[in-house]
Amino acid sequence: YVPYRVIPVIGSQWNANDELDDGYDDDDYAVGKHQFTITSPKEDGDLCAVEDKILPFPAATRITSVDQALKFACQQLERENVLPKVLLKYLYNIMLEPHESKYRQIRVANKAFFNNVWCNGGRGVLEALGFEEMGAYAEMGPGEGYFLPQDRIKDLSSAIVKLEELVKSMEDVSKAKITQPQGADGSGRAQFRDMI
Repeated sequence: YVPYRVIPVIGSQWNANDELDDGYDDDDYAVGKHQFTITSPKEDGDLCAVEDKILPFPAATRITSVDQALKFACQQLERENVLPKVLLKYLYNIMLEPHESKYRQIRVANKAFFNNVWCNGGRGVLEALGFEEMGAYAEMGPGEGYFLPQDRIKDLSSAIVKLEELVKSMEDVSKAKITQPQGADGSGRAQFRDMI
């Protein structure tokens, strides 16, 4: 039994289309096909085993740094086609007032925050930067009146730079002009008028 699911891909992400023999056109890079195999159990007590080249379990690589986590979260934002402009506003406020805890304590139920940050790859960015969900809030760093440690400020600055680059690259792609191919008569219709 070899199930698969269709997952969106981004230009910088590895695509397993070339390795799959599923009868689909390998030139379609708008989606990737995630294929895995369910096999007989390898250990006592297991019901089955899953062989997965793309998302192995346990994971072949671990995210061990803020930079790796940011890279993964930015890929997720790009995959979901979400511009992180709202997330950037929150991060700018923290950078401008690192001693103000009100900017580091965000109510998750806030509609703009929930829809534009918390329900997509923006959540991964915040978690990579040290935000934790504390009841109704996502919080980062020490309490009222305390400054953020220098390493957290450096991580915030790095995240802002990466997110600004992501916004720029996503806006550049969305502004690319789609041109109509020219037909034999120069109208793009390949002499469609003569057929009427």
